[in-house]
Amino acid sequence: MKKLALVLITLLALTGCSAAPANNSGISKNEVGLQLFMWNWESVGKECKANIGPAGFDWVLVMPPQNHIAVPQWWSHYQPVSYEIESRLGTREQFAKMVSDCKSAGVKVIADAVINHMVGIRSGTAWTGEKFVKYSHPGLYNTDDFHPGRLPIGNWSDQNQIQNYELLSLSDLATERNNVRQKISGYLNDLLSLGVFGFRIDAARHIPAADLQWIKAGLPANTYFLQEVAGDEHPDITQYYATGDLWEFDWPRLMKKAFTNNLGASNLPKRIKSTNLLDSDKTVTMVTNHDTERSGEAINTSDAMAQQLAFIYTLASDYGKPMMYSGYAFDDRDEAPALLPDGRVADVVCPTNSSEPQTTYENLQFTCQHRWKAIKGMIAWRDAVGNTPITESTGRAGLLSFGRGDRGQVAINGTDKPVEMTVQTKMPAGTYTDAISGKQIVVGNDGKFTVALEPKTAVAISGN
Repeated sequence: MKKLALVLITLLALTGCSAAPANNSGISKNEVGLQLFMWNWESVGKECKANIGPAGFDWVLVMPPQNHIAVPQWWSHYQPVSYEIESRLGTREQFAKMVSDCKSAGVKVIADAVINHMVGIRSGTAWTGEKFVKYSHPGLYNTDDFHPGRLPIGNWSDQNQIQNYELLSLSDLATERNNVRQKISGYLNDLLSLGVFGFRIDAARHIPAADLQWIKAGLPANTYFLQEVAGDEHPDITQYYATGDLWEFDWPRLMKKAFTNNLGASNLPKRIKSTNLLDSDKTVTMVTNHDTERSGEAINTSDAMAQQLAFIYTLASDYGKPMMYSGYAFDDRDEAPALLPDGRVADVVCPTNSSEPQTTYENLQFTCQHRWKAIKGMIAWRDAVGNTPITESTGRAGLLSFGRGDRGQVAINGTDKPVEMTVQTKMPAGTYTDAISGKQIVVGNDGKFTVALEPKTAVAISGN
């Protein structure tokens, strides 16, 4: 999210700027991000200017932009054939324009970077038309640039297998080799030259932390890394703190338990306290991502009201750096969204009433959660409470309320029945506007307010 002064500074900095990479200082806890899953470049750029920037988002995570295998499934984008910036999401020129459009709206672009591996099939055709075989990418990598074991990971407690064998049969790059590291750094530097802010490192767990540090050393100082290190045993996840931030994979599980269980919301603070979460300053929290919504570990839009409550809580929490998610509905977990006759991903069309969660979404319909009124309101609420920590939480029978000192208060009805809640706050007496619904909330001289909440809804008030 953005304070007005920061917005003005950003706009001034962008005036007449070139495509040279920025000197980044990372993502702060006061910023809010958004993963746009399977959005093509033109759609991302337009959305940054029309909705994402105006809503107060600070950064977007976009799909891998490199050349990939030519198969229809969404995961084709996670099987690189080369590092040419050309894919069914758009051309190099379209990618560069998208980055520029987002920056002009005050939104930084983080590109998904697939650097652990190349393809998972023996041979085939790339999006750009050339033929390839699994361990030979002419002009880029040859057979010696891949780990020699070439077996699938069988023992997930064996760090050697995790980092030197093949994840899902994907050809595992020997990132300990200098020439491989240099090729990867060259690719990332190319994307930085187009204006991206940083990278989400796909499958970072499968790359030794020391190798990632070497690769990052070949980039401009303070280039931002968000790392996917899923799993608690091997390697030690704290090894990756030196390279950047990490996704917290326990967070979506906590959100699912809290908001899909009729009585779960009130137990959330206790569960959070008992869960061994990562360092808050190094963590990006998510309600879901493209993998967890398909694995069943997270809430997806089949229960959109519960997902909205999880987004509200994540934005209201003082833990981590929140990232929202916007994807598409699916019946088949492998299926990509609508494709044009030439194989390109079609432009995004959001639901007609995109400001509210829908009861149902059609198969392959983009869900556009970032346009929900509640999310926009909670970004502004988060801006208002700033760094004030959570001071107290009260929960019972599926209801939860918590405050951020005298700066804000949230009340959640996680049940499937309407309720009336009386909430004790530390806020001064007065009339406040609910950030979610826009209705007026009156806090009395005793610091309390009473509110009627429909099922799976919440209110959030803040000081001016």
